Amino acid sequence: MEVTHRITRVINLMAAGVAVATAFLPPALYSYLSYQNCSTALKTKAEVIAPVFTGLVAAYPDTWRVREVELRKHLSGNPGEGHREARRIFDDRNTLVIESPEPLDSPVLTRSANLLGAEETVVGRIEISRSLRPVLIRIAGVALGGMLLGYIVFIVLRIFPMRMFRRAQESFSRELELAQMTLHSIHEGVIVTNREGEVERMNGVAETLTGWGKEEARAKPLWEVFHIVNGKTRQSLSNPIKKIMRMGVVATLTDDTLLISRDGTERGIGAHGVPVRDPVGRVIGAIIVFRDKTGMREVEEELIKTEKLESVGVLAGGIAHDFNNILTAIMGNISLALLHRGEEEMAFARIEEARKACLRARELTMQFLAFSRGGAPVRQVQPIEKILQESVGLALTGSRTGMHGMALKRWRCM
Repeated sequence: MEVTHRITRVINLMAAGVAVATAFLPPALYSYLSYQNCSTALKTKAEVIAPVFTGLVAAYPDTWRVREVELRKHLSGNPGEGHREARRIFDDRNTLVIESPEPLDSPVLTRSANLLGAEETVVGRIEISRSLRPVLIRIAGVALGGMLLGYIVFIVLRIFPMRMFRRAQESFSRELELAQMTLHSIHEGVIVTNREGEVERMNGVAETLTGWGKEEARAKPLWEVFHIVNGKTRQSLSNPIKKIMRMGVVATLTDDTLLISRDGTERGIGAHGVPVRDPVGRVIGAIIVFRDKTGMREVEEELIKTEKLESVGVLAGGIAHDFNNILTAIMGNISLALLHRGEEEMAFARIEEARKACLRARELTMQFLAFSRGGAPVRQVQPIEKILQESVGLALTGSRTGMHGMALKRWRCM
C-alpha cells in the first residue's frame, strides 16, 4: 500500500512538473523573443534615420536646431508594420529639440542613436519609442494558451500513466493471488527466503509441519523456523541456504533428515532447495520444498516386516515338507506293523497311540503349509472330550499318574 501511494505521488509530481513547464516556458520564451525583436527593430530604425539628421547638422551646424520644417519632415517617417511610434530629437545638452505628436500607451520601449557633427562629435541624439501593450496582449494570449496546454498535459500525463499503473497493479495482484493459491494448494511445505536467508512467506503445509505461523516466521532466520537434524547422529544439519546462495545450485537433504517442529514433534522429511534469480541471473533468494515422509517410512517398515514374514513362511514351508516326508515314512511303517499284529494288545495300543500322534503331527505340518502359502487356517467343529483325552494321555505318557473317570458335557469347540 505504501509503495502504491509513493508511485502515485511520483506520477503526480512528474505530471505537475511537465504541466508547469508546458504552461510557463512557451509564454516566457515568446515574451523574451518579442521583446528582443521589438528592441532590435527600434535600434536598427534609429541607426538608419540618424544619418539623415547628421547630414542636416553638417549642412547647418549652427541653425539645425531651429529648422523645424526640415526636422519634422525627416522625423515623420512611416513606422511600418502598423506600429505606432513616437520620435524625439535632443541636442548635446539633452534639450528636446522636436518630437512627433503621436501618443503611446504605456508601457513604452525606447531606443536611440547619436547625431554626429563635424569631426564625428556628438551633437545630439534621436529616440524612437514604441508601445509594448500589443506585445503584452499577445503574451497574455500565449500565456492563457500555455496554461490550457499545461492543464491538458497534466491531465494526460496523470490519467494515462495512472491507468497503466492501475492495470499493471491489478495484473500483478491477480498474478500474486494466483501464486498464493498455487502455493497454498501444494501438498508439500514451501518456504520462500530472501538473500539473507530470512523467511518471507510460507504455505499452510509448512506452517503445520514447522509449527510456525507465517506472520510469526516472517523475517526470522530459516534455521530457526526450519530446524533439521540428522536422524541417526542427532546432529544439527547445516543451513541449505548457504550452499544455495554461495553456489547457486539445487541442494537436496539426505533421506534420514528429521524436522523438529516448534512444539518438539519430530518428523522424517524429504527436502530440496532451489535458488531464485532476478532477470539478470543474480541469486536473490531461495525456495525450500519439503514433505512429511513419516507415513512413508512406516509403510516401508511394514513392507520389510512382510518380506521377513514371507521369508519365514518359505522356511516353514520347506521344513513342513521335510517333516511331512518323515511322518509319511513313519505312518507307512506303523500301518504295516498293524497288519501283522498278534495278541499283544498293549503293543497294539502303543502303536495306535503313535499313529494318532503322527496324525496330529501331520495336521501341524498342514498348518505350516497353509501358513507358508499365505492361506487362511481351516476351521472345523470337533468334540472337546476327544481332544482333551488325547492331549492329557500324551502328556501323562511315561509317568505314574493315570487318567480316570473323565466325563465331560458334549461341548463343541472351534
